[in-house]
Amino acid sequence: MKAKLRRLEREREQLFLVFKTLVHQKSFSDNLDAKGQFYALVMLLPVNQRNELTSIYRSLKIEAIKLRMANESLFAYLSGIKSTLKDFFDLAFPERGGKMYTKDGMHFSNDMQSIFLNRRF
Repeated sequence: MKAKLRRLEREREQLFLVFKTLVHQKSFSDNLDAKGQFYALVMLLPVNQRNELTSIYRSLKIEAIKLRMANESLFAYLSGIKSTLKDFFDLAFPERGGKMYTKDGMHFSNDMQSIFLNRRF
């Protein structure tokens, strides 16, 4: 699965490099941000493909925003649970010194940050 995802990501990056080269040959403006470059690139396509691609892009951006909001909500929820458990265990078992352990007896890491593979479309 990871290899397939890496392969698809490389294909996507190569495709954008090819399009970027094509667009630069047609006096594409370097002063645009990534979003502006995307729309400038799409303007070179036929109308039906342009409409379809911009629609897909917008829906993908909306889903990414929804996912980010859900992730932040989940993180806040899990942080609250973790804080409640920590407070409980600190009161119930003061001798453990504020550490949490897994069911296998290993020290539990306090880092609950999300991982982002690539933030660019």
